[in-house]
Amino acid sequence: MKASIKISFIAALFVLIFLVFPIVSSTAQMEEIELELKFSFPSKELEESDIFLYRGQSFSSDSDGNIYVTCLGDHQILKFDLSGDFVSRIGREGQGPGEFQGPNHAVAWENRLIVLDNFSRNIQILDTKGVYIDGFIAKSCWDLFVSDSGIICIAPLLIQPDENSCLIEIYSQKGEKKFSFGKPKDLKRSFTSRNRIRLATNNKDELIMAFSHWPIIRKYSLDGELKAEYTVEHKMMKENAAYNQLQQTKTPKVGEPSSFKSVIDDIDNLGDSIFLLFNSFPDFKLEILELDRDMNVIKTYSYKHTERHYYGDFLVREQEGEMFFYILQSAPENRVDVFGMKKN
Repeated sequence: MKASIKISFIAALFVLIFLVFPIVSSTAQMEEIELELKFSFPSKELEESDIFLYRGQSFSSDSDGNIYVTCLGDHQILKFDLSGDFVSRIGREGQGPGEFQGPNHAVAWENRLIVLDNFSRNIQILDTKGVYIDGFIAKSCWDLFVSDSGIICIAPLLIQPDENSCLIEIYSQKGEKKFSFGKPKDLKRSFTSRNRIRLATNNKDELIMAFSHWPIIRKYSLDGELKAEYTVEHKMMKENAAYNQLQQTKTPKVGEPSSFKSVIDDIDNLGDSIFLLFNSFPDFKLEILELDRDMNVIKTYSYKHTERHYYGDFLVREQEGEMFFYILQSAPENRVDVFGMKKN
């Protein structure tokens, strides 16, 4: 009888171990960190001095920590430092050198600023004070990225994608198109945002490409070789992608816009880690996922709003051992919000 009880006890103990340890192991891999809003810019004082974001579209930073925000509304780029203090204006409305009709992206590289204008369909190369250096005709595109070696990568808008269409095109800084690569996700219909992508790199100088409406990330070499494709394991991202997949099976009526939910709003890197920006609208929550080199989610950073916010572009920076996220808010206000780790 005692032997039977002992065996039953050991069996129950093993069952308990197998039930508990996978849960502990699973949760141990995922660290959740609450963010704190540190400050926003332009400040109210700057806005009263006529320094404000007018349809701010995207931003980037240079090696000195200056931030360049493209503004579609007034056809210029505003330059700030990391503290949000205003430095200078770059460009003005027009069609000449150093002038813009709709600057969508401005990427700092060494002592240059490479600006994509989707309205005039050109790329201009300026110095960081805004003085024109060179330029060339280019396509309208979803994103612009410049590698450490100065290679210009663009993600063109695919108006009528076919089997020969590519997601990424590579240019020299003289405007010479080198090659293109990257198979689109969807070839079934003409102009849609289903093939919209965001670009970044890692510390191995590999190109990291994320689909905006699917939890899919691809890793390429800069000569166009596909090294790997990953699916991000995130519950809400997968739910939004499933909704998008359902929408894809429907035949839209004439004049009816496609309704797609956002999955990956932007991508950036810091050291060995890749970071994804995700707007969780049902609960007014901002989420940033940190991924390792194999695109496994290892940390989640979050901030809960009291109303709906939308963020469309972000930068990850480390200052004095502390991590900060500079995130471009499109609504309800157009400004840059800076988040850091919440101190308990």
